[in-house]
Amino acid sequence: MFEYYADFWKNYVNFTGTASRSQYWYAYLWNAIIIALLVAAMLGGALVTGSFSESSAPIPSIIAIVILGLFLIALIIPNLSITIRRLRDGGFHWAFIFLGLIPYVGIFGSFVIFIFTLMPTKVVVRQTEVIKVYEVQQANSDDENLDGK
Repeated sequence: MFEYYADFWKNYVNFTGTASRSQYWYAYLWNAIIIALLVAAMLGGALVTGSFSESSAPIPSIIAIVILGLFLIALIIPNLSITIRRLRDGGFHWAFIFLGLIPYVGIFGSFVIFIFTLMPTKVVVRQTEVIKVYEVQQANSDDENLDGK
């Protein structure tokens, strides 16, 4: 499970290839856990000091906010990368990632991308490969027929 998250960071700029459903969702699970811990640290720092006002924000909360902000910024490119690879694995074109950017359609587009990431891996058999395999099998059977005569 953790190896999928390690792969998420190792392939953070890899926009080619595919990502399985488990790779995609385990990466999102670990990101959600880390974000929840940082938010808990942020709120915990405010609860310890008993202050929620902006003028007297506690130091641990400020540190947690900075770390959370940096973490969210660091997630932008890896999330794009794994989403594009997941769309490709599901048999969809990577350009569907832009559906979320269309005004008034963005929420619907994001929902469509979510549904696409839930789809199973699409196995594609290219027609040229099938023809080549058929030609090889045909040639082998012709050779066997010649040997038998």
